[in-house]
Parts: sequence; structure tokens; C-alpha cells
Amino acid sequence: TMLRLGVLLSLLAGMSAVPLADLGNHKGERLIQFNETYSRWMTEKALFDYLSSDQECSGFMDVTDHRHLGEKTVTPASNLPLNISYGDKVHSVIDKLSPSRLVETVTHLSTKFRPSRYYDSAAARDAAVWLKTQYENAASGHPNVQVSLFEHDWEQPSVIARVQGSGASNEIVILGGHIDSINSKNPTTGVAPGADDDASGSSTVLEVFRAFMESGIVPVRTVEFHGYAAEEVGLRGSQDVAAEYVNQNKVIAAMLQLDMTLFQAKDSKQVTLVTDYTSNELTAYLRKLVESYCSVPWANTQCGYACSDHASWHKAGFPAVFPFEAPFSKINPSIHTVDDLVDKLNLEHGMEYAKLAAAFVVELSQ
Repeated sequence: TMLRLGVLLSLLAGMSAVPLADLGNHKGERLIQFNETYSRWMTEKALFDYLSSDQECSGFMDVTDHRHLGEKTVTPASNLPLNISYGDKVHSVIDKLSPSRLVETVTHLSTKFRPSRYYDSAAARDAAVWLKTQYENAASGHPNVQVSLFEHDWEQPSVIARVQGSGASNEIVILGGHIDSINSKNPTTGVAPGADDDASGSSTVLEVFRAFMESGIVPVRTVEFHGYAAEEVGLRGSQDVAAEYVNQNKVIAAMLQLDMTLFQAKDSKQVTLVTDYTSNELTAYLRKLVESYCSVPWANTQCGYACSDHASWHKAGFPAVFPFEAPFSKINPSIHTVDDLVDKLNLEHGMEYAKLAAAFVVELSQ
């Protein structure tokens, strides 16, 4: 979540922006996009220098493999009612959410895969395989559930748990988070527990899946629970998945990303909703869900370009939303460091995001 942008000009002084389609001779470089019109070819070292800067936070996308994502018109979903209609079902899932189970998952992800879950490492792969096993255990006895690894061109795969809908519609509702972590000062070998960023979000996605399975609810629309690889190096995992779904003409009704959900900033007892690079209509619906199912009010914030994996889906043309644990002006100062630990997190605060995610999945899958 949220890497560094303020040092960009000093790193790349004297270079000119390049069109996304301009391949040229860039062996050993990646095409990094900082907004819709501004991109740079960068070596891995230059990119890591960028990540390790202490300047203003912002996001970026590594679009080397997906320069044309968003150019193809995707098949729109049917008009979602966006009403509060299934309160009993939502509460049956919320009632099965387990705070202790959630914190156990966050603790395991942030302590057992050392030194970090850096996307191109054996530990990162082990973390994804472990997460897949947790989904498989929770899905045991449910015949309409498939759990799989989505392999990439690096060590860590993404994880996808698919709950097949009972209706004739081929529409999909997606709940996602990212599995990888990073130490911005030493990306490849530095210690990065990543308890908040993003063991919190990927664990919450799993917890909602567990509660959804235990509730016995059969969705009408298909629901998928995603754990993405390589978010910290430019949303590479989620771009791979989104591009594949575009190529397969899959219909995405709605996507919600959970990236950092357990840190409560001072004077921020609220559910914060990101309003830029997200679906306005679906974000308005999240406000209704917060008012109906959460114990705290909602507030708005902005995160800038490509600050998490929802941006891959938004760029592809699908409706995507991003609730975040705090206003971005009060972002957790421990992320991307050795200090992103479980003991700095607030479980009560994080459960509000679990309730919102559960409501999103149930209301939109019926």
C-alpha cells in the first residue's frame, strides 16, 4: 500500500516521459506508471531507491506486462439494486465473524514467513500456499467452492477461492486483499512483518469467507475471495488477474479491496472510504452499508493513483471500491518497516471493516 512518489523527479532528472506503448530497448527495466499520462522505464535498483525514499507517499503501477489494460470494453453487469435488502442474512454472517480467529491469522502471516513476504521469495510462496490451505479447510464439505493458486512469473502466486452462484447470471462479486509485504529500506531481504500491510486485509478476506461458509448461505451471484501477490511492487498480481478476467470476458459486478484494516489513527473512530479512482456509485452504496451494519460512522479520504489493488480493477473498467483504516493523512507510520507488528493494531476497529466486507458480499451476491 502507498509507496513513495515525492522523490520521483530527483531520481529521474533529465529524463522525459515515455508513451506507454514505446518499448524501445529497455532490457532489465520495468515500465512504471505514476498516473494516467506519466510513466518511466526504471531498473530494479532505481525502483527500489524510489521505494526507500522518505518522501510523500503515493502509488504506482508496474504496467510492463499490461500496458493495454483498460483499452478493451468490458461486459457490464446488470444494474445492481444497491439497496439494503438482506439484513437477516448479513447478520448471520457477521455473527460468525471471529475476532480471535482473525488475529490468529494476522499473527501467523506476520510472524511465520521471514524475513518478509517479498513477492519473489520462497517465504512469499509459502505464505500464499498456507493461505490457500486455510481456504480449503474452511471450504471442506462445500461442493460449490473451488480454491486455486493463480501463478505468476515470480515466486508468489495469488490465491482465489470461488463460491459458485446458484443463479443463471455469470456475474462475479470480488473481495480482495494482498498477501505480500515489503521493507522499503531493504526490499529483497529486509524484515517486513506486514501485520497491517497487508496481513490485516488478507486475513479479513479469509475471515469473511470462513463466516460465509459457516452461515450456509448460497449466493445467487458467484463470489470470489482473492489474495494478491506483488501489490507492493506495482499491483502486478492483481493486474495479472484482472487482465485474465478481461480476456475471458468475465463479468465483474463489484470489487472491494481490503488493504490495511486494523490500525486506528488518533481521533479516527470511523470507516474511511476512498473516493478517488473508485466507483462513485458503489462507494455511495458502501456508505449505506456502514450506516446499516457498522457501529461507527463513515468518512471520506483520497489515496491518489494506484494505491492498492482496487486500482487494477478500476483501470480495467470494473466497478471497484476501497475502504481504508484511516484518512490517508493519518496513515500507519510503521508500514514497510520492521515495526509493522500485531501489537500496534486495534482488533475492535478492524472488525468494523470485516462487518462491512461481509455486508458487501452478502447484499451484492443475492
